[in-house]
Amino acid sequence: EDAPRSVPKILPRDSCILVAMGPFRAVVRHDMVLVFNPSQPITRFAVGQVEHFLRETDAEEQQFGQERSPFELLVLDAMLAYLTEAYARRSALFLPVVNGVLDQLRNHIADSQALHLLVPLRNGLESFRQKVDDMLSMLELLMDNDEDMLHLNLTERAKVDHPVELDKALHDRVELMLEHYHRELMVSKQQIVLMIS
Repeated sequence: EDAPRSVPKILPRDSCILVAMGPFRAVVRHDMVLVFNPSQPITRFAVGQVEHFLRETDAEEQQFGQERSPFELLVLDAMLAYLTEAYARRSALFLPVVNGVLDQLRNHIADSQALHLLVPLRNGLESFRQKVDDMLSMLELLMDNDEDMLHLNLTERAKVDHPVELDKALHDRVELMLEHYHRELMVSKQQIVLMIS
C-alpha cells in the first residue's frame, strides 16, 4: 500500500513560520530556524545548501552596502530555491531516459523491453508531476492570501506592538519571491507534461 502523500506547506503563525516541504521540516523565526530530522542525509545536504545560500546573500548585501534582508524571508527563499533547482534537475534527468525509450520504439529495437519500460516511466513522471503540482498549489494559496504573505514578515512583525500596524506593501517582496518560484516550477511542470504526452 502506498504511503500517504506529503503535501508541502508554508504556514505563517504568530511568531514563526511552519515549513514542511521536500526534505525540510522546520520552524522558522525572525532570528533562527529549527530543522527537524537534521541527521537524515538528504536533510543535512539540503540544510547545507540553505546555509550556503544565506552566507552568499549576506556577503553580497555587505559588499554592495544593501540593507540586510529579513532572516525568515532569506530562509524561505533558500528552501524554495533548493527545491525548485532539484525539480529542474530531476526533470532534466528524465528527458534523456524518455528520449532513449522513444528512440528504441521508433527504431523497433528491443520492442518488448522498451514497452515494458513505458509504464514505470510514465508512472514516475506522473508522480513527479504531482509533486510539482502540490508545490504550485501551495505557492498559489499563499499568493492568493495577502494576510498570510504579510504574516511571513516576522522581522517586521517583531518590530511593532500590534501586527495590525504592518504596512500592507510589505507583502510585495514576499509575493515577488513566490511568483519567481511559481514561474520556475511551471517550467518544470511543462517539461514533465511534454514528456508524458
